[in-house]
Parts: sequence; structure tokens; C-alpha cells
Amino acid sequence: FSQSSGRTRVLTESRLTSKTLDKDVHGIATFLADEADLIDATLWRIDVDPEVIANEPNAPAVGVRDEDGAFEVSESFGDSAISYDFILGVGGNDSTTTTPLLITRGLQTSGSWGGTTPWGRGGHIAFLDAHVTWYNELDATELGLVDLSTGELTADYTDALSANAELVAISN
Repeated sequence: FSQSSGRTRVLTESRLTSKTLDKDVHGIATFLADEADLIDATLWRIDVDPEVIANEPNAPAVGVRDEDGAFEVSESFGDSAISYDFILGVGGNDSTTTTPLLITRGLQTSGSWGGTTPWGRGGHIAFLDAHVTWYNELDATELGLVDLSTGELTADYTDALSANAELVAISN
């Protein structure tokens, strides 16, 4: 979630549970808001997402800092719609240019986006180095992920993840 002193900090399940946060996208957003000041809740939502539109009004912030500097979670954020899934446990020695970190909700291991994608078809993948690419679907013409075991292109996002990484979606 950040780089300091020449090392990458990896967001893991144990980091979430140490702060008594759920292992879901809301918990991850709350952790990043507290630790890295990513408090703007719109970072986690796509304006045209039907779930976001149906969930109005949405919380403007994940949380705020009180006068003593303590982080307080917005009560309405936990119930708000999220448009992205997050890959927990990436970083460290993972390739920054080919490791997915954030994926528009609904990407399936087949490389296509299911019916829950906010766009109706396709979505974004944000990589560990912070570049973001749009894919209609990951197929023979739009493969954007690299299989860690073979070095070949793959449509299955799980092939591009190290053993410690996993997709975390919004809890239902």
C-alpha cells in the first residue's frame, strides 16, 4: 500500500484483523483511509454503476480524522456500494507492471466480466505500479495478465497472482 525506505508494504489479512477490520473491500478501504489517508469514498465507486446509483446518497468519505488525529469511519460508508474488487496480499517481490491490484467488480476466471460489472461489459484493471488499463474482456485479442508459472499471457487473473494473494470482493 505504500513504499518507504526502499521497501513495499504489503496489505495482508493479518494487517486488517490487527485493526479489527473485516476482510472485505470496505475493510480494505477503511485500512487505506486510516493508514494512507485515502479517505475519498468516490475512489471506490464508478458513477455509472447501477449499484452506486441505487445506493444514493453515498458517503462522501470513508472516514475522517478527529482533532486528536484518530481515524473515525463514516457510519454510512459500510453500507455504501463499491465498484471494485481488491487483490489482498500483493507487493514485496511481485512484478509491479503485471500484478493486478484492483479490478472492476465482476471479473471471472474465464477473463470475462459477469453481469455484476458496473459497465455492462468489460472493466479496468489497476496494476501494482499504478497503471490502469481497460479491457472489454481478457481473451485472445486482449490478454493483459501474465501467468506466473509459465510467463505466458493468461485470461485467468488467478494465474497472475502469487500464492499469498487473493481477490477480495464486497461482502454480500
